Amino acid sequence: LTSAQSHRFVVSGVYELGGEIESTQAYVSLDYLADLLELGSAVSGVRIQVNNVFNAASITRDLGFAQEQYLYINDWTRTQGHLYQDIQ
Repeated sequence: LTSAQSHRFVVSGVYELGGEIESTQAYVSLDYLADLLELGSAVSGVRIQVNNVFNAASITRDLGFAQEQYLYINDWTRTQGHLYQDIQ
């Protein structure tokens, strides 16, 4: 899948949370997307759950630095910065 390709999806539902998050999020079947991206059974990301969401940045940073290979690390304070700022 490249930026030059386009695909059609059937919208089966819409949600509103009253913020910017719903304007940038879409949910599709994991199997469908893996097939579309030709991933097969390869892992392209890992998501972790933490008990204290405000520790997410330091936890992901520590986990990333503990790995031997290059990783792209992201946490909710970066992807949802506007929401993080609202909470602060």
